[in-house]
Amino acid sequence: MVQLARDYATKRTAFKSKLSNHSAHVSTLARMEVETRAAILLTLEVARLFGKVETNEATKTEIDIMTPFF
Repeated sequence: MVQLARDYATKRTAFKSKLSNHSAHVSTLARMEVETRAAILLTLEVARLFGKVETNEATKTEIDIMTPFF
């Protein structure tokens, strides 16, 4: 999704300039990139912990982290 927004910014013109030349838009794209990467990492970490819990390989700390999801 972020790649689509970045590509769009190179094609769309606003105020007689490409969106990719506007610092506010670049800042928005950067924030989107960081939030997207964080969401992906969180999802992968939760999936990893679920896998460890399901196979009885999780430590006590990992089980405590996952308890609210059960």
